[in-house]
Amino acid sequence: DKTRNDISRNFVVYGHNVDDDRENGKMFAKLINYDDPEYAAEYPYVWYYTEEDSMLFFVFAALRTESSNWYIFPNQTDEEFMNVIDEAHERSEIWTDDIDVTPDDKIITLATCTDQFNKNWTQRWVVMARLARAGEDQEMEITYTKNPNPKKPAND
Repeated sequence: DKTRNDISRNFVVYGHNVDDDRENGKMFAKLINYDDPEYAAEYPYVWYYTEEDSMLFFVFAALRTESSNWYIFPNQTDEEFMNVIDEAHERSEIWTDDIDVTPDDKIITLATCTDQFNKNWTQRWVVMARLARAGEDQEMEITYTKNPNPKKPAND
């Protein structure tokens, strides 16, 4: 089991999108709801539990991408990490100024397949969240808005 000290800088968790159903979807199907700022505001954080630790993460990006691997490398240099964060912000369907990410942070990346935008399952839906810093808790107020022009996947 892992603690926050053991997880990689970009801790990636894959889950199946059983049916792409926003309302009743199983496993990671509901991640696609994060394209809605109201949904993100209602569920702005992710808990990750191990036997040794309970880790709180704040959602800062929700995006779709081609099935490439630009976002999944666990231990990047500071520059590579910030390039991933910048790319995630460009692609994100939602924006928030309340959650910043620096090279000193760790993030969790939740990824699943989707056929929401093309019917051949060649895109991924990705939600990224930053590990809470000392003094931050789930009472933190986070506001999200819709990105009017997110960068689209290459296979859109």
